[in-house]
Amino acid sequence: MAKPTPAPTTAPASPRRTCIGCRRVAGSGEMIRISLSDGRLAVGPGPGRGAWLCRDAPDCVERALRRGALGRALRVEVAPEALEALRTCVGGAPSGGGGAEVCEDGGSGRIAGSPRNKEEGP
Repeated sequence: MAKPTPAPTTAPASPRRTCIGCRRVAGSGEMIRISLSDGRLAVGPGPGRGAWLCRDAPDCVERALRRGALGRALRVEVAPEALEALRTCVGGAPSGGGGAEVCEDGGSGRIAGSPRNKEEGP
């Protein structure tokens, strides 16, 4: 009896992410990550729960905000001021590598207006 030939080895697949706006599945290099870090919204890589949006697609930002998908994905209530800041910051996110986008605070990638946690409130 002949030995079975081993399956050809392939490179590991890159992680696939789902856009919270349009539900398209793509690699993390094609999307931007929104996360909740120290109770504040941040754009780019970082610790904690995150949500993904298509890069260079302001429509996805609008759809996600209109449907309330960001709050559901992050499992937190997001303040309206934070949503508006996110719309301004990410709506025209440049393509290219990851990292924090320059936002209203001069570059930390954090977006003002969201409470530190649910208990703290507005």
